[in-house]
Amino acid sequence: MSARTAQPLAIYAQGVATAAPEPYEEGAQALGLAGAAELVATGATAFERHADFVGQDGLPALGAWVPEVLAHRAAAPRLAWLAEAALRAAFGPDPAAYLGAIAAPAIVALPGWLAHGSAEKDAIFEALDATLRAAGIGEWHHSPLGHTGGIRALEAAQAILGKGDAPAVLVIGLDSRTAPASRDLAMAAGRGQTQEDPYAAVPGEAAAALLLALPGGVDAPALGVIEAVAMGTEPERLDDTDRGTLGRGLAACLDGVLPRDDGSTIGHVFTDGTGERFRGEDYGGAVMYSGASRHDAFEDPTLPAQSLGDTGAASVPLSVALALVLAPGQRSVIVSGNADGSRGALRLRSLLQPKDPPGAAADEEDDVDDEDDDEEGIDAADAAPMADPATP
Repeated sequence: MSARTAQPLAIYAQGVATAAPEPYEEGAQALGLAGAAELVATGATAFERHADFVGQDGLPALGAWVPEVLAHRAAAPRLAWLAEAALRAAFGPDPAAYLGAIAAPAIVALPGWLAHGSAEKDAIFEALDATLRAAGIGEWHHSPLGHTGGIRALEAAQAILGKGDAPAVLVIGLDSRTAPASRDLAMAAGRGQTQEDPYAAVPGEAAAALLLALPGGVDAPALGVIEAVAMGTEPERLDDTDRGTLGRGLAACLDGVLPRDDGSTIGHVFTDGTGERFRGEDYGGAVMYSGASRHDAFEDPTLPAQSLGDTGAASVPLSVALALVLAPGQRSVIVSGNADGSRGALRLRSLLQPKDPPGAAADEEDDVDDEDDDEEGIDAADAAPMADPATP
């Protein structure tokens, strides 16, 4: 398991785009953070369940999906459009005005299905490169693929910032599980929700962007602080259907990020549970084998996928953004796992306060060092896009 982060990471901007209609429709808008948070908080869904299960090409048909999304047939423009929408949500209509000025590199967590030799891989990288460069991002890298790619991206950001190689780093999680290549792989592997398996994953899609820096590294109020990150590996095989996974890898990650007897409590837990069996087994075993059982929040975790569908590589940055606004002023733990056995967890503290007046600023340097939970912060409903750095 990797060590806890040696230095906390402050979050200075976030942007989300998910559950969008076809981008080719004029004026189409993605669902942003506020809309996604409302769905997750109320238990409503962005997708619909259908009684008409009609399979194609010999594969079972999906039992639920986001309306109109499955109509798209090209993943490259879809992913680029989602990334652009998330960047606009974070930095306003001209992201380059801010990102170009601070010269922040980007680390992008990309879809796991790209590892299976998608014919669109080159087109996806080309479209994403053009989108990021248009947003003022001159340098970008991608982290390992899939759900835990977001955790790896946060670790990489911490390393860059810890070395002083950049003043800030942009982490982006990006996936469309409704892309044809992803959908066909899931259905062929028996990992899609069908009439025969109504509890499996519903395909979703999202892009989520987080601007990170060391505390005080950006001249703006911090929205939250990532206090600890850990990675691990589950030794049990995912395809061992008789016994399943035991959660020991995730348990080690939880022990790596949980507060160490300092009296801190965890207010919320967000998991990437999608309905797939191994994720539920992993979570239950991890809570049993770790110190998580000392925190009541682990008894009732929040599963964004129940409302938004499986967002894959975007799930960790998306959960971070959701935790900022759904658990203001509290600590949250976010857990993640891949079918390949990689596991990850992080501890996050939101500096947003729901009752503050709009625009109330946080002293992020004091807040990061102070372990009390009575910090002042930005109104959770007023976490607006970053302004041009030249703007007062």
